[in-house]
Amino acid sequence: MSKKPVIGITGSFSKKSGPRGMFTVGGDYVKSVWMAGGTPMVLSVTTDDEMIASYIDSIDGYLCPGGGDIAPHLYGEDPVRGMSYFNMDQDYFEMEMIRGCVKAGKPVFGICRGMQVANVAFGGKMIQDIPSQYKTVQAHGGSMDARDEPFHSVMLEEGSLMKEIFGKDKIMTNTFHHQAVKDVPEMFTITARAADGIPEAMECREKKILAVQFHPENMAQRFDEFVGLFKWLIDSCGK
Repeated sequence: MSKKPVIGITGSFSKKSGPRGMFTVGGDYVKSVWMAGGTPMVLSVTTDDEMIASYIDSIDGYLCPGGGDIAPHLYGEDPVRGMSYFNMDQDYFEMEMIRGCVKAGKPVFGICRGMQVANVAFGGKMIQDIPSQYKTVQAHGGSMDARDEPFHSVMLEEGSLMKEIFGKDKIMTNTFHHQAVKDVPEMFTITARAADGIPEAMECREKKILAVQFHPENMAQRFDEFVGLFKWLIDSCGK
């Protein structure tokens, strides 16, 4: 029996969970990796470089999931009023995981915050707070109680991985974010946008990086087409 690719997923530390805190990851991330044919491995956040290197050696691909805001000093800015809590240990961990996997030739799939972390990891900048910094009437924060509900449309670029995966020009996605990528490093191509122009996906085929701003792990439990994003990650392992 062939070995299923091992996919590392960040396990964030929550001080408020359990008697002394817990490392957790959303169940739909794990389920989506299962559905796509991979073996999920939850990675506890650490700033220990040797442990990070050991994680990278132990996995075949990396899924950087959604979460909180990225510390703005990492892209040369101070926080605006719309910013909230951020965790610099997790920022460091995930950026090192992404850079290390790219160096090792292992695929990376970023989701929501994961797309933003990948952007900043290679020198990109952020819209810190869409409502106060971006002129739009479109909402980008759907109901957290209906995470598998399609909320807004996303247009896919011709010739992109996104178009290949979905086989169409437009999809309906969920959405839960107040930040977005702004200045994207030269290595990346924006391959999907919302109707107001906010980037919804970016990719770098050469480095095997794909990232989306929405949450396909929730959508995949109800809509099979979103499993294709996770299958891309699994299929890219070992190539």
